Amino acid sequence: MLRVLFSSCIALLLATAAEGRLLAIGDLHGDYNKAVEVLTVMGVIDSDKNWIGGTDTVVQLGDVTDRGPYSREIIDLFEEVKASAKLSGGQVVTLLGNHELMNLMGDLRYVNPQEYKTGDRINEFKPHGKYWNILKDYPVVFLRGSTIFVHAGFPAAFARLGVNKINEMVHDAISISNWHSPVLGGDGPLWTREEFDCRRVSAAIAAINEVGEHVRRIVVGHTIQRNGRITEYCDGQLYAIDVAMSTAITHRDYLAYLEITPEGAVPHYRPVAEDHGL
Repeated sequence: MLRVLFSSCIALLLATAAEGRLLAIGDLHGDYNKAVEVLTVMGVIDSDKNWIGGTDTVVQLGDVTDRGPYSREIIDLFEEVKASAKLSGGQVVTLLGNHELMNLMGDLRYVNPQEYKTGDRINEFKPHGKYWNILKDYPVVFLRGSTIFVHAGFPAAFARLGVNKINEMVHDAISISNWHSPVLGGDGPLWTREEFDCRRVSAAIAAINEVGEHVRRIVVGHTIQRNGRITEYCDGQLYAIDVAMSTAITHRDYLAYLEITPEGAVPHYRPVAEDHGL
């Protein structure tokens, strides 16, 4: 019996190693240096920004654009790392956030003025522009194992449609500039701030599981955790990981990411000298 148990444990460890780590990053809002730093601290890129993460999977939860001055540079960075990771059997998933959506809609209220000094910032995000062509294909929801990753929240009304259908609806709406589509609206997965009620979280998990999944937790960005710490809600059913890493939002120099392990979700931080909130 002990030999069988030991063999099972070894097999699980080997399988986990082969699959690599599952890591999530919150909002970066135009802070290129912080984007590079968090990928480096996670151990998935080297000093030359080459992928060294092997078979790891990194999920960035959206809102890399606006507020800070380096939206395009962050998008380019993730596209380069994405291609490099694929060659090693790794994966980088970049989700659409509400600020990427705003740029695609032509709502440029939160664009840092410095961004207009180089390139054609406005047209690059318009239909068929360089960054339109990249962002329009970003998924809104990503499922790996028992974990859902989404920018803002996962309302049950959409969860019961399934991950593929939600992403298809978003891509269809963007392709015809249907900005009034409910899936892009205030109660949808890109904007909602109503999904921190534990009854709603449980309802969303039940809804997605009714279509054949086995989800245990939801990981979101969007809503800032103002002490710079990743927050667990609803007995581990929800993790909020937007800690305002961008220096365009706070100068506290926060850095955090979440690792999903077979045992659960583990927050990681780069220590800071002081922690007074925003």
